[in-house]
Amino acid sequence: MACTDTYFYFAILLAILGRCDGRPDGVKGCGTLEASFVPIHGNSSQNNSLPIYIRADRNHSDWSVFIWTKETFFKGFYLRVFSVVDGETVSGNFHEMPPGTRACSSIDACHTTSTMNHTYLAFMWKPHSSFHGNVYFKASVVVSYTQGYKIMTTLKGGNSTTVTEKDQGTTILERFKECGSSIGCLSKCNSGSCSHLVTWKKRGDFVRFEFMADTEELNKDLYLSIGFSNDEWMGDDYVMACKVHQGDVTFELGTNVPSKKVYNPNIDVHVNSDDVIVLETSLIGSMFKCAVEQRILSKHPKLSRLDRKWYLLHAIGLVTENGLHYHSERSVSSEMVDFLSTSVVAEENPSRVLLKLHGSLMMLAWLFFAPVGIISSRLFRQSWGEWTICGQKVWFQIHRSCMLLVFIFTITAIVVIFADVKGFSYIDISVDYRNIHPILGIAATLLCILNLLISIFRCPPDDSKREIFNRIHGLFGLTSYLLAVLNIVVGAKLDRSMFPSEGNYMIYGCLAMLSILELVYQLKRLRQDFGNGTFSPNSKKTENNNTKKVHVMETGFYTLVTLTMASSVSFVIYLLLTS
Repeated sequence: MACTDTYFYFAILLAILGRCDGRPDGVKGCGTLEASFVPIHGNSSQNNSLPIYIRADRNHSDWSVFIWTKETFFKGFYLRVFSVVDGETVSGNFHEMPPGTRACSSIDACHTTSTMNHTYLAFMWKPHSSFHGNVYFKASVVVSYTQGYKIMTTLKGGNSTTVTEKDQGTTILERFKECGSSIGCLSKCNSGSCSHLVTWKKRGDFVRFEFMADTEELNKDLYLSIGFSNDEWMGDDYVMACKVHQGDVTFELGTNVPSKKVYNPNIDVHVNSDDVIVLETSLIGSMFKCAVEQRILSKHPKLSRLDRKWYLLHAIGLVTENGLHYHSERSVSSEMVDFLSTSVVAEENPSRVLLKLHGSLMMLAWLFFAPVGIISSRLFRQSWGEWTICGQKVWFQIHRSCMLLVFIFTITAIVVIFADVKGFSYIDISVDYRNIHPILGIAATLLCILNLLISIFRCPPDDSKREIFNRIHGLFGLTSYLLAVLNIVVGAKLDRSMFPSEGNYMIYGCLAMLSILELVYQLKRLRQDFGNGTFSPNSKKTENNNTKKVHVMETGFYTLVTLTMASSVSFVIYLLLTS
């Protein structure tokens, strides 16, 4: 009976040992010459077809090393740093070790327990200041006795990926072919072209997101971001951003600030934490990529839970040393996204109708009606001095009608753009001078309103204070006009306007034409002032005849200029509407 009990307990012990999928205390001899990449326990065999991968990214002198799996998990591993120069001694240290792992030495790391199921591991290795050589990483990863293990080596030097990774160099279009079957996607891709792609896939307790973009088709320094929103508008939304600047690819988290309409990258949650893990940041050829996993049921208040649906706000823009610029492209998912599914969601461009209406009204007001109103007051006051319509002088009727239209169009344009951006945009001129556009617009509008009120309560022409009114009215009018025109030039350069360069040239042409007219007006005044000093009564009849001819020529000339400006402004508005 005792013998039977002995065999029974021995069988149980063998069963327990047989279920171990990795050495429970790590790698034997880790940190010494005794350590081996071939596991010394069990009868597991090397299996290079296992979906396990390694990647090493270099940021200046530091290295980030990632080991991850697809469709499986692993129990144990052994990782070591080697110099690319044979015989060179490597010196450095591992930092930020993941749970269940340890650094055996300055160049070795391994697991500490075989009870954890790993799907990813991220390490930071920093060389000592005395070491200036280049390195590569070699790892042996054990899945189980039955499935075996895999030995992998990163490329030697620079940002690198495992030489055995099956999908190394996968293009965006090839990745897009998996959408709807194995991964979910947000894209504008078609069967022939694909400049960028955002994908997601449920992996255990996490969702893996991948950002891919082609810098040749878009820009060398750019970002690709998604925001998680309850609606189709930017608010207090959580943002993921993958960016490349001067060849360095990084990933960051942030939030949109609704009251300021800006993006804040200083979110108080760190990547490679228990909630967010960056698996890959790479630039291969012209394609840059970020792969990141987020816990589905994250308890962090700034992270969006992925067990519910969200609208995805997608943006692409430029990156400089100052950070992310205002997006040049933006879209919103056509429906709320279920990140636990493999659905394919189309990108829909938000309507630009209100934006185009705003720009068209402002251009029509300040590049046509305002100049015509100014010309009639400054240049036709004498030429048409005796002509009247409905008891009022013609020049005054034209001036008043044009300026009233300027006021109506300006107020309408302001209301339209407020409705489009959902309020007043917060601006930071230190980041981009074009952010002054809302300030200039409000200033020009306020002066326009004040000038209208001044005109309504003006004193009679024979009043002694009429000259004061004329000065103030002219000053307010000229200032508001200059501010508005300057703001149109700035607004045409905004990324969101997507205004073509041909339109800018037409705007500059209109301004040059107005400058020439002002020069002609000033020369005419000088001529009249000079003529008043040498006036002779005997030449009065001849002067009257000549004046009539001059007035007819002036009328024809200014009419031609007005028609030219109308054509130019119409073309500019056409370019805006079709941009």
